[in-house]
Amino acid sequence: MKEQVTVLNKLAKRIRFLRTERRMTQEVLAEKSGLHPTLVGKIERASCNPSLITLDKITWGLGLPLYELLKFDGEDRIYTRNARELEHLLCNIALELNMALRDVRSLRK
Repeated sequence: MKEQVTVLNKLAKRIRFLRTERRMTQEVLAEKSGLHPTLVGKIERASCNPSLITLDKITWGLGLPLYELLKFDGEDRIYTRNARELEHLLCNIALELNMALRDVRSLRK
């Protein structure tokens, strides 16, 4: 029984992560999935045990295959690492743009 609760909590966290990553509200996900918004909320709180058909509808609404929903371990670490890499790239681009802008300004003088 404890294992079932753990899996439901992981699933709830994963669905919420994927939904918020796509900047979707529970209502939008429910509409795209053909589900009631309160059911999406219950699933994200691990208050119910969704059927395979319901999970398939959720993945349809999220725009991903069903197996992606079950990738629990390490998702937060991957997202954080990617965010740091993106931030680093954006900083480098900003520095290069500033240097290019200085060069253009010096050519105008």
